[in-house]
Amino acid sequence: MWRFALLGTILFLAVSAWPFPIASSDEDASPHITVSSRNAGFEETVGTTPAHWYGLAGVIPTVSGVRVRQGRYSLRLADSSVTSSVRVVSETLPCVGQARYRAATWLYVESASYTNGAFRFSIVFSFPSDQVSGGALGIWDYLSIEKVAPSNCEWVWVELESLAGNVGAAYFDNVELMLAPSGLETDSSIWAVTVHTDPAITLGETSDLGVGHQRFDFPWSSFEPAQPGSYDWGVIGGWRAHLRNANQVGIDVLAIVGGSLGTATPTWVNEGNFANEWFAFCTFVGREFGASVFWYQMANEQNWFPHQRFDDATVFNQCFAGISASDSVSDLGHRTSFFRSIVNAATYGPSCWTCDLTDWLGSASASIDVVAIDHYPGEWPGGPYDEDWSHLDLLAGIAIAWGKLSSVMETGRSTASPCDQNCQANWVLNNIHDHVRPTVYAHNADHWNNRYVLLGWYKLRDTGDNVFGLLIEGGTPKAAYATFRSEASTYTGPPFHS
Repeated sequence: MWRFALLGTILFLAVSAWPFPIASSDEDASPHITVSSRNAGFEETVGTTPAHWYGLAGVIPTVSGVRVRQGRYSLRLADSSVTSSVRVVSETLPCVGQARYRAATWLYVESASYTNGAFRFSIVFSFPSDQVSGGALGIWDYLSIEKVAPSNCEWVWVELESLAGNVGAAYFDNVELMLAPSGLETDSSIWAVTVHTDPAITLGETSDLGVGHQRFDFPWSSFEPAQPGSYDWGVIGGWRAHLRNANQVGIDVLAIVGGSLGTATPTWVNEGNFANEWFAFCTFVGREFGASVFWYQMANEQNWFPHQRFDDATVFNQCFAGISASDSVSDLGHRTSFFRSIVNAATYGPSCWTCDLTDWLGSASASIDVVAIDHYPGEWPGGPYDEDWSHLDLLAGIAIAWGKLSSVMETGRSTASPCDQNCQANWVLNNIHDHVRPTVYAHNADHWNNRYVLLGWYKLRDTGDNVFGLLIEGGTPKAAYATFRSEASTYTGPPFHS
């Protein structure tokens, strides 16, 4: 079993008594009500002890002004023992059975004797626990997790713990505990945009563009580069901060789990260990990012030879099983879990992309929620040809036959010669406005259960000689930017619900 140093825990327990005070609450337990623990920011103190927080086994909670995310104080949890754990808990609150709770905290790791995932934030339904980990030294990391409370849950509270075996210190601040919204549909545009540049500089551009989603690679080789179970917590912490910022401005992040496996697989992975290690990685991604990510694309274009690696059914089944394993309320039929899985087929290279999709469904249907294509009419001489969107009808037919949702993960037109910026802008009108919008509208109106839930433009900014962007590499909008923005903003509300 993995051992991590610092642990923040949300406990959902069916108990009749608890030795620490129970906080009173007159709030209606609706899915939109915050039920935050009292003194969640540690600003109310009695001497150096935060009010409404309690140490176990002789531990005395302590506030500090040395590392603070907001306000005057944070809670400093220090552990100098290699044999004993250090635990601090909040007051309890009444628990709403079967409600989905969201818990989060800011964590600053000052020191830790464990170098791999030293800190953990967990939701526990009785026992055992489900965790989200953190171990980035010297930065504020945002840890969050969502779980459904059991039907017999009576109390909920927050627990922070340093496990036996760890020596180190960390600061917690701005603990959040709330009932998550029950509805999944949004009023955002169903358009997404792929981003291959620094996430921190893209939120304003994405928001201004009017799309509802950003699509990012989560490259396996960047997250787990050196050996199994050894993660780059600086990379992970950076992504969690971006996810929080994106969610706050109304942008959902679509994660490409593993990236393109032909190029983004760690060097230590081989045919012999792939299935087990891929499952473990997908479980890790689901656990660490599950509170902030709903859409997971499993690998990328497994039917195009530069990206394809390993058996397709293994890629999809193992990854879906891993993400599901990170969510204790998931079932094999994927009826109750709080995420959706996507597979995407390229239409521009393989000889029979419909064959590829149906083969995948034949061997991994239970692991696939959304079938998608990457489609670039007019971009390459060998086709598909400009304004040829018959592929949407073919995809819709597959979705209906197999009971899946539909999507376009990638489309667009580059400004490489002979197509300049005006050509790209006209392509948006001639293809997206004239073909995609009416086709998707009609399909969604008639086939709600198999509707197009996402449409994706590739991509936001140019990078090097890849000039599909709506902005040049430095951030200046191209001519197509305003054209696409006007188009994307219309894909909201029925029948375009994502």
